[in-house]
Amino acid sequence: MVMGGITDEVLFYGGIVLAAFSFFALVIYLLIFKIGTVRLDVRLDQEYGPREKRTKTTGKRSRECQK
Repeated sequence: MVMGGITDEVLFYGGIVLAAFSFFALVIYLLIFKIGTVRLDVRLDQEYGPREKRTKTTGKRSRECQK
């Protein structure tokens, strides 16, 4: 079926190309975001010291707080 000069195959393969391009753009974006996050973590560790690990809270008070 011809729709103003665009065939079904062009639409089909064009959609595949657009989906592939979107996927690769997502991968590149996530890589850049991850690199930025790592750089920010390093910078914050240098300025404020390393993070302290938190324990999960279960809603109950710890023994230290019950005194």
